[in-house]
Order: sequence, then C-alpha cells, then structure tokens
Amino acid sequence: MSETVESREHLRNLQRDHALQGNTYRDFDIGGMSVASMDFVGSTFERVNAVETDLKAADLSRSTFKQVDLRRAHVTDTLVHRSLFSDSDLTETDLTRAHIEDTEFVRVALMNIGLLGAKLVSTNFNESNLHRARFTGAVLIKCAFSFSPTSPFSMMKAQLQNATLVECDLSGANLIGADLAGATFIKCNLRGAQMARVNVDRTRLIACNTVAADLPEGLARR
Repeated sequence: MSETVESREHLRNLQRDHALQGNTYRDFDIGGMSVASMDFVGSTFERVNAVETDLKAADLSRSTFKQVDLRRAHVTDTLVHRSLFSDSDLTETDLTRAHIEDTEFVRVALMNIGLLGAKLVSTNFNESNLHRARFTGAVLIKCAFSFSPTSPFSMMKAQLQNATLVECDLSGANLIGADLAGATFIKCNLRGAQMARVNVDRTRLIACNTVAADLPEGLARR
C-alpha cells in the first residue's frame, strides 16, 4: 500500500523494509543520504531536497519528480523509464551509464549534468538548460531537444565527444562552443542549429537535415 512520506526517518524505515516503491515523498530533506540500489518504481517526489544524495543503481522508473533539488546527486547506473522531471534542478548531477527511456525533462536545470556512457531512448528535453551538459560516449536514439528562439536555455559548450546520436531532433539548438569530436549524427534534424566555434574533429553527419544550420568548416558529411 502506498504511503505519503514527509520525513527522513520515515524514509529510512521504508528503506529498511524494502518498501520504497509507489510512495509519495514530499517536503523534506534527504540531502547526502544513501539510497543506492533501491526500488522507487512508481514513486512521486515533490519539493524534496536531494542534494548530493546517493541513488546509484536505483530504479526510478515510472516516477515523477516535481520541484526536486538533485544537484550533485550520484545517480550512476540507474534505470529511468517512463518518468517525468519538471521544474527541478539536476545541475552537476552524475547520471553516468544511466539508461533513460521514454522520459520527459520539462523546465529542468541540467547544467554540467554528467551523462557519460549513458543510453537515452525516446527522451525529450523541453525548455531545459543543458549548458555544458556532458554526453561523452553516450548513445541517444530518437531524443528531442526543444528550445524557444527567445529562450535563454541552450546546449552551449555541451560535450558530445564520441557520442552517437540516431534520429534525434536538435533543430534550432544553440550548440555554440560545443565539443563534438568523434561524434556521429545519423538521420538527425539539425535544421537551424547554431554551431559556431564547435570542435568537429572526426565528427560525422550521415543523412542529417542541416538546412539553415550554421555549420563550421571541415565538418564531414555523407
């Protein structure tokens, strides 16, 4: 039976009983706490302070995060499937090797987020700030990045070294100063993308839409 959890002590009791899934966690502080390898499937987090929390190898599938502070949290090797993050802060959060699928990020701060070696499938980023986001070695399949022309949010200085992007929508994305060394883009939509001062050493574009994109010189295309 699901519960509403509003204290750290209550969470610890549920952790001890392996009964964390499906609950609503609301208005309390778990900053720095370790809940690694725990099952939070179907949970809702609202206004929770989870700064530097250890969530390594946790299952966060079918979960909702609203106004959650996950700055510098350790979320490596996690499974995130059919989840929603909205109006939250994941600045410098480490999601290395995470598997993220059918998930929505809406109005989320993702500056300097670590997605090294992660796999992202059918995941959408809407009105979210990906400045200096780190996708090194990641695989992105059918992901979409939505930016308003008047929005201050961008992917400036994002790191996509040796990443593989397949059928991703980056139309209108601000990638100024990004590092795309060794990255491969396959059937991606780069229409109107801003790519000034981008490192494109060994970068490949294969069957991509680059209409009105500000492509730098030396970018290999097929």
